[in-house]
Amino acid sequence: MKSWRFGFAIAAAFVFGITITVLAGAVRIQKGKSPAEYQASLSEQMPVGTDKREVISQLDNARMEHSDYLSERRVILAIVRHSCWSLVFECSVDIELHFDESGKLTSISAKEGFTSL
Repeated sequence: MKSWRFGFAIAAAFVFGITITVLAGAVRIQKGKSPAEYQASLSEQMPVGTDKREVISQLDNARMEHSDYLSERRVILAIVRHSCWSLVFECSVDIELHFDESGKLTSISAKEGFTSL
């Protein structure tokens, strides 16, 4: 009889722990712009056709962490860290700036990324 109660207590504690973890991850506090706001803002500052050197200059001026121009993929990757947080993870905004073969901007995409604490 005791082993059944012990097993039940372990299972209940496990379910409780999982529930708390899920709820803690679901509650987020936004600290900065959303990915959609970054995408709109960057698209306004750097319209389609902007040269890759100008894009890098503008990212530098905004103090945004970014890669160099990756010629094999024709992309610049940027990240805005600490855009939100919860008890379980921290958010980032992951940004991709795509270019054509002549190094002109063709599109900007931004999505939410996560880093565990």
